[in-house]
Amino acid sequence: MTASQTRETVDTDTLRIGYLRSGPKTGNVAVLLHGWPDHATTWRRILPTLHELGWETLAPYLRGFGPTVFRPATALRSGQLSALGQDILGAAHHFHIQRCGILGRQWN
Repeated sequence: MTASQTRETVDTDTLRIGYLRSGPKTGNVAVLLHGWPDHATTWRRILPTLHELGWETLAPYLRGFGPTVFRPATALRSGQLSALGQDILGAAHHFHIQRCGILGRQWN
């Protein structure tokens, strides 16, 4: 986590999603998605460039990582892309994000 990032959580129907938020609040929003076995802080080296270009960044800890937890005990523990996509849509709805850039990476 960088000095300018804040760690917060947002609740969806299925998850309490931990995320890191930083950058200008007036620009475009970039949602930064990590792969396995990384986590939300994997983006720390590129954040200054994105912020300099005017992007606010939201880096969620995907299900199964960091502070992100399932809310109902009966929630299906799936890592399918459709489930991850629904998680991101739920968080975007909370922030009233109509349009955003999405960056993703996978550890290889």
